[in-house]
Amino acid sequence: MKSFCCRSSTTEQSDIFAFGCVIFELLTGQHPFQGKSKQEHEMIENIKNGKVAQLPDWVSQGMKEIVMTMLSKKSEDRPKASVILEQDTIKMYLRSRNMNTRSNIPNNQTNQQEQHLHTIEQQKREIEQRLRTFESRIQIVENEKRQSEERARLAEEKVRSKEEDIQRLQIIIVQLQSSHNSTSHINTTHSAHDLSQRTAFEDTTTELENLDTIGNRLHLVQIGGINRKAIILKSISIVIPLDKVISDGIWRLSVRFDGCNSGQSNQYANGCIGISKADNTISCPCFPGSQPYTQYMLDFHGNGTSFYKGNKTEGNAKFVDGQLVTLELDKDKGNMRFFIDDKLQPIYVRGIIQPVKFYCFMYKENSSFTVISLKKLPSATTETLANEKVVQWQTQS
Repeated sequence: MKSFCCRSSTTEQSDIFAFGCVIFELLTGQHPFQGKSKQEHEMIENIKNGKVAQLPDWVSQGMKEIVMTMLSKKSEDRPKASVILEQDTIKMYLRSRNMNTRSNIPNNQTNQQEQHLHTIEQQKREIEQRLRTFESRIQIVENEKRQSEERARLAEEKVRSKEEDIQRLQIIIVQLQSSHNSTSHINTTHSAHDLSQRTAFEDTTTELENLDTIGNRLHLVQIGGINRKAIILKSISIVIPLDKVISDGIWRLSVRFDGCNSGQSNQYANGCIGISKADNTISCPCFPGSQPYTQYMLDFHGNGTSFYKGNKTEGNAKFVDGQLVTLELDKDKGNMRFFIDDKLQPIYVRGIIQPVKFYCFMYKENSSFTVISLKKLPSATTETLANEKVVQWQTQS
């Protein structure tokens, strides 16, 4: 109604209203809101108040209903153009408009009405053209939206591909750095460790396990064709184990955490790396420090502590996002050591007699870790520290 009385821009619904006025005039020869005085101000008041004249009795009920709906005061109550043009009543009327007009209008007004009908017919064609233009604009907008969504999807795929390429390059860089360090810094204290780095066997088949049965908590990313990166999708405690059961040999796992740092000062990473008895079930969600998991899971936390069987051991340095965090498990002797950027830490574990699995733990939304390498070594690290602290693994099977 506003577009007619306040001269605002027209819309599809205002066009429907105008078309209704055209049909009303075709049927009666007068404007639907024309008052007794036939003055413009009275017509405007009638439009504002929704005061519509009645159609003659000879007009069919179907025609009355469609025309009165088109003249509704509320624009949302008016029908769509496509609905109107598909109405049998409108189609029938448009085919027989000349016959109906001549049979119901006095003869002395026939010429005048024919001229009026010609004008109305022209207006109808203009309205139909406007409707077609409007529908064409809608189609253009929908096509542009689909194209935009497709471009966004392709861009997202490219970003994921680039991230995977970066991860692969990071792994290669770390391996090259490790190889370079092992050949450049040989001394008597580190000779066995350096030799293991030069001749270590790189495991390229072991991958991360996804324990998220719901499917909306954890996302695994393939690097080199296997799942080697884990991303937390919701703030929930999740353990992500590797699928390899270690029952013998010397194994070295290195990872990097990302998005795990705590607080504004980023003092340490809210993440853990550890081992679990291989025959025990890990659920999702899972907090290693709670019962019953703490009875068979041991980890090293970013805050510098180790937690096992409800006991916390302090003494390690803190680690943060981006640092290389490493566990070296000598399953033949039952010992495990912990490194930060290849620097040995004081807390170590002994007495590991059962088969175990490596795992990492996170709980912050959008936090992640990446497996940088998993190697089987020919010999273990022989370095020792004066301030070592021992954590005794369970002795029962």
